[in-house]
Amino acid sequence: SASPIIMPVWLLPFGLVSAGLGCYQFGYRSNIRWGEALRTAEQFNNCGDIVKRVRGSSSNSVYAVLQGEVFAPAKDLIACTHSLGTDGRPLAVVAYEKVMERIYDEYSRSLGKWVQHVARTSRESRIVPFFLKDKYGSVKVQLDADTFDMIPLTEVYNKMEPSNTPALAKILDTINSKRDVGFRTHESVLEVGRSLTGIGRVYWDKATQQAVFTRPEDGRPFVLEASPLS
Repeated sequence: SASPIIMPVWLLPFGLVSAGLGCYQFGYRSNIRWGEALRTAEQFNNCGDIVKRVRGSSSNSVYAVLQGEVFAPAKDLIACTHSLGTDGRPLAVVAYEKVMERIYDEYSRSLGKWVQHVARTSRESRIVPFFLKDKYGSVKVQLDADTFDMIPLTEVYNKMEPSNTPALAKILDTINSKRDVGFRTHESVLEVGRSLTGIGRVYWDKATQQAVFTRPEDGRPFVLEASPLS
């Protein structure tokens, strides 16, 4: 088998510096990309101006910065499993994610101690069509499974349930160097009324007579953030 490559101790600081420079360069390139997106994207005073621009454009499409509050008809909203609103009823949202995790300890012989691990056991996500709107107009946001992870969700529920492993099973788990701790449930949402800023393609959908915000087809950056971009 191949011999392991061991870095001399005196070279470690140089390795750390190189790794730091690599992270800096990656972040620098990312910032340049977002900077270029902001420079090339058209900016408008409000949603109404964007709607007028795409409805009256020969191409019916524009790469733009969009800002507005999340809105969706009440009949389309998703009810959370655990989280309650101020009225005591399930929180109604436009995007919902529920993640279940198994938490367990495993004995590490190399470290000589128990080490805790977290393994995702399930993930449930849902989204309904929603709009970004202001008092001048609204733009429909069109997302798919590939862009769901870009939604700025807020965690509204996080609870740990201890494991109810029987005593005999606990003994066997300890012998096998593994023991269950419990399960944790997370709920994260995108709620109505939240202010979002996005950069992407806005086009006029003639079938629905609506302006639609979606990911650009030409590979330009697509972003959806909870705070205004600078």
